Amino acid sequence: MWQRAMGGNVKTPLAKTTGRAAPLLLAGFRHELASLVDAPEGADELTLYLVGSHHGWGRPYWQPKAYDRKHAGKSQVAAEAAIRRFGELQRQWGPWGLAYLDAVFKAADGLVSSTEGERDGE
Repeated sequence: MWQRAMGGNVKTPLAKTTGRAAPLLLAGFRHELASLVDAPEGADELTLYLVGSHHGWGRPYWQPKAYDRKHAGKSQVAAEAAIRRFGELQRQWGPWGLAYLDAVFKAADGLVSSTEGERDGE
């Protein structure tokens, strides 16, 4: 769904939006939650949290409009796990420690995205 809305497809998927996009097609769907649904079993909890929260969603919960409508049950399970994960990571890292890790990850994502654009001639 995200690929179609952002101009990609199954054969040539995009990691970032590069051209015309149709975000209204998403109707609230969030690719971060879909990534959590598809995450490998046994993935590290901090990694899962950062994947889910890197665009500001999933802290500490997901709104139902973010669910993949084709996999609503799996989306709900992933969303409920995100609530538990957030609490456990807050206890482990403290609220400021977790916020710091979140900020570092977002900054790295932003730097990589801007560098990719430079390499692609944007």
